[in-house]
Parts: sequence; C-alpha cells; structure tokens
Amino acid sequence: MTAYVHLSAIDQGRCSVPPGQVVTVWVPTEQLACHSVEVPPVPRKKWQAMIPWLLEDRLLDKPEAMEFFFSDKQSGNNVAVIAVSKAVLADWQKQLKQHQVHYSALVPDFFSLPWQPGTVTIALAGEHCLARTGQWQGAAGAIEWLLPMLEQQVAANGLDVVLCNQQPEQELPQWLQGAAVKQYTVSLFDRIHAPSLSLATGERDQRRQTWPLAARVAAVLALLGTGLLTSNYWLESQKMAEQARYFDAQLRQGYRQYFGGPYDFAMADFQRVVSAQLDRSGDSDAAMANLVRLDQILSRCGDCRLEKLSGDGDVIEALISGESVGEVLASAAAGDVQASGDHWLLKLVAQTQGGAQ
Repeated sequence: MTAYVHLSAIDQGRCSVPPGQVVTVWVPTEQLACHSVEVPPVPRKKWQAMIPWLLEDRLLDKPEAMEFFFSDKQSGNNVAVIAVSKAVLADWQKQLKQHQVHYSALVPDFFSLPWQPGTVTIALAGEHCLARTGQWQGAAGAIEWLLPMLEQQVAANGLDVVLCNQQPEQELPQWLQGAAVKQYTVSLFDRIHAPSLSLATGERDQRRQTWPLAARVAAVLALLGTGLLTSNYWLESQKMAEQARYFDAQLRQGYRQYFGGPYDFAMADFQRVVSAQLDRSGDSDAAMANLVRLDQILSRCGDCRLEKLSGDGDVIEALISGESVGEVLASAAAGDVQASGDHWLLKLVAQTQGGAQ
C-alpha cells in the first residue's frame, strides 16, 4: 500500500519514514502554479517543447528558470501544466535527501482533496487555505486573500462548495455558511484523489522487486521462444545463402564451359553479357540460325554432349563429345568438322544470299 507524507511534516520532524520505504510526498501548492494551456495540433514531442514559451506571459520568472510537468491532452488540445521553480524543486529534493526519504513522486497537495464537476473543494487549517478548483487546478495560501478570490469564482460560475475543515461554523465567512455548503470532513493527505499530476523527478526506489513464479516462468518461456525464432531465422538464412552460392557456382562453371572465358561480372549482368557474347557483331538473325542448326544436329545424337560453345556474328564453334558424334555429323552433312581426340570441333557459318557455306 502506498504511503503518503507531507513535506512539511518531514522537514519539521513530525513524520518518520521507515528506512527503505518508498513514499509519495505532498509538496506545498503555494510554491507552484497550475495552468491550462492550449497547444497546437502537432505531435507530442513538438508541443512539449513549446509549453515554456506558451506560458511565458503567465510566469513570474523566466521559462528557463522553471520546471514544467504536464498531462496528456484533455478536451481538444488543452494540456494541464504545473510549473515550479528549479530552485524550489532542488530545495525539496535536498530536504528529502537529508532525511533519507525515498520517494516515487512529488505531488501538489491540492490533489489530496476530492473534486467533481460543478464544485470547488476547500480545506481550512488555521490561517491556511487549500482549494481544488478543477480536475487539474488548485491553489493554496492565506485565508485572508485566497477566500475572497474563491468567493468570486463560486459566485461567477454558480458552483457548489465542498468544505473540509475543523473550524466552528461561526468562524466561517458568510458565503460559506449557507445551505449550499456541503460539510465534508476527511483526513487530508491520506491518499490521492485521481487524477493527479506528479512531479516525478528525483530519487526512486532502486530495490529489486520479486516477480511471482508464474511471471518468471512466462518471462523464461518468452526468452526461449525468441531464441528459437532467432535460431530458425538464422538457419533458414544460412540455407538460402548456401543455395545462392551453389547457383552462382553453376553459372560460373557453365559460362566458362560454353564461352571459354572467366565469369568476372555481377550476376545481375549475366543476361546482358551472355547476349553480347552470342551477338557481338549485331547479326542476331545469323547467330540464331546457327544455333537452330546446331540444335537440330544434336537432337539426332543421343549421347552427344556439348562441351564448349563460342560465337562471333555469323560463325559459331561447338566442341562436342560422344561415341556417335562423328557418325551423326557425317550424316547431317554439317559444316566444317575437325576431330580432336575424343572431341569433335564443329564450325557453322550462317547462310548468305549466295548460298550455304
């Protein structure tokens, strides 16, 4: 359960916080200012940076000397903002450090008062007045000057008053003694009446929290699942890379085999380079005719293997191996044929208008 303690009680030694306990600390509202500002319809990161300058005309100090804490956008583009002097905030933190108090948040003490639309909640303690005038707005100060301001606000807006005080009714101003006043006695500073806006800068509890067994098991399983997914992804990537290397090697081997030169260009250029090899002179019709003739010859030979192919315009040379190569080439009356060991070199020249060559 969250413990709440007022900064004044800590500073005066009237409240002791057990060592190591983290508390929410109430800070005096009279030392800060509550504002509502309309920000432009831009992303949060941008309007955050604009807030000090949007409030510049309402601040008693320079924007660079203030710390700003703000809510999310409320109705429309309105944002609740609490402004406090950097020096005041540093003094609060120093006091808490001297008393070795660990805290999770600093909260303006007017958030200890309940509030609902159409009301103003007022707490009186001696000569001091604390008021919550809105969901995100509050004020504090001496009764003699704060109550007249609240009276004007109540009368102007037709508000009801929720009164939290221990003073006899006869000591109250006339405007607080009417039938519309709802007596509301509470123990102040025992909890936050949500929503609230915290000044959560400074120290925080660094102790490790013990996770329930179920949460720890779930975390381990989540880590294992992530590890398995990562491993599977790595294995699949390795397989794909291995396949890519295999196909690249096959392309290189085929290029060397058929064109007799090194495969020293990017894979993306394969089609362009091969097309250029087959059509260096630009006579693509002649080259295609020779390839058709070669295909017809090889289709007659069941054991023929094409070992090498080179071409230059209207002339192509094919190095062929196989037991029945010579017989097939002779019967097909192919072009220039030369025997070389176990291989046969076939030279085909494209036909011209004058006849076959």
